Amino acid sequence: MKKMIFGVFAGAGVFFLWMCLSWMLFPWREHKIKVLPEEQLIMDTLRVVVKEPGLYSFPFYKTVDGQMDEKGWMERHSKGPIGYMAYFPGGKAPLSAGQVVAAFLTSLGAAFIAMLLLMLSRDRVQAFIPRVGLVTLLGLLVWVVADVSLWNWFLFPMNVTLLSLFDDVMAFGLMGFFLANAVPSEKK
Repeated sequence: MKKMIFGVFAGAGVFFLWMCLSWMLFPWREHKIKVLPEEQLIMDTLRVVVKEPGLYSFPFYKTVDGQMDEKGWMERHSKGPIGYMAYFPGGKAPLSAGQVVAAFLTSLGAAFIAMLLLMLSRDRVQAFIPRVGLVTLLGLLVWVVADVSLWNWFLFPMNVTLLSLFDDVMAFGLMGFFLANAVPSEKK
């Protein structure tokens, strides 16, 4: 049991570390997220116009008073521009301790779920490499369900989607190395 708990925490740690390095140290994200031209003008406009935090889509399929406007929406959507925006009008400190803790807890949750899957499959998947492969496949599953959906529905660029594939598979694969050794081969 101690070995499994250590494996989950070590797997979560390496998952978290990979994502930190990928986002903050490695150079491949530099050209994926772009700077808005006239950023200050756009921020000043948002401060005046948008008062509530939330997820915004433009153009939206309803009017401001909540009425459906499917025809108008389809015309505006086809003409463009279109976009999606997570908005918080009050501002927040970047990379706060709460965000870092939440990111690690997310990694811990992923490692726990992967360990459960390995425990449920331990009679069939007994060798180290197939166990690592099984956890790595979880990364592929996450990519297909989350990132490919964002590409399809929210028009995320393909280069961002492919980078997410690399990140998800690497993070889960590295986590799998720690989890695979922590699973007892047979039920007791």
